[in-house]
Amino acid sequence: MRKIDIVFRHNDIIPADLSNQLVVVIDVLRATSVITTALAHGAYEVITVAQVEEAFQLREENLQYLLAGERNAVRIEGFDFGNSPLQMTREAIEGRSLVLCTSNGTQSVAAAHQAKKVIAASFLNMKAVEEYVLSAEEDLTIVCSGTNRKFSLDDTLAAAILVNRLMLKMDFDLTDSAHFLSLALPDETKLRQAIKPCFHLNLLLSKGFDKDVDYCLTLDALNVVPKLIQGRFVI
Repeated sequence: MRKIDIVFRHNDIIPADLSNQLVVVIDVLRATSVITTALAHGAYEVITVAQVEEAFQLREENLQYLLAGERNAVRIEGFDFGNSPLQMTREAIEGRSLVLCTSNGTQSVAAAHQAKKVIAASFLNMKAVEEYVLSAEEDLTIVCSGTNRKFSLDDTLAAAILVNRLMLKMDFDLTDSAHFLSLALPDETKLRQAIKPCFHLNLLLSKGFDKDVDYCLTLDALNVVPKLIQGRFVI
């Protein structure tokens, strides 16, 4: 029987433990929503980096690269975009390579580099991720990116929805953390009510990202699964 485990913060990842795992990275507000939307709208690839300097170095090597990302939720100076999925329009990114650097989500991807497979999940592509996981063979580790090295309710509720959907379709062996998480949101139709106290969500609202938040909380809007292949997310 396949196993499901949960990592609640990206800084809790032990890379060597992931060598035989399918890892689902979640940062719904907003990195994995950006990755999913960019690829759904025709981006050629999304390259995630942990450090701002890495992004600028890649731009120096290829002037056609577009840079997106944030620090403290605000667009990094010199970048083309912030960490906003609504900026990932087809007109802006179709056929282009996007380099993404964020405070939490791209840190998770970097920490999971030893995993057998890595995919990106958000509320937006939850159905597609569910179907992909069900068709896979590996044990599953869901990585909730967290916020500034702390537990974050938004990522955890997304993971809860994924676990509960998977358990409806197939028997999995849940670790204690996965079982605990499965109890967090028994009714996914109440997501928007359950997520209201989330620190990260309210931080984004306070900075005027209301439309981003509303979009990121939309379930099953996009039928793509970003897969990390040789350091690049593609579909």
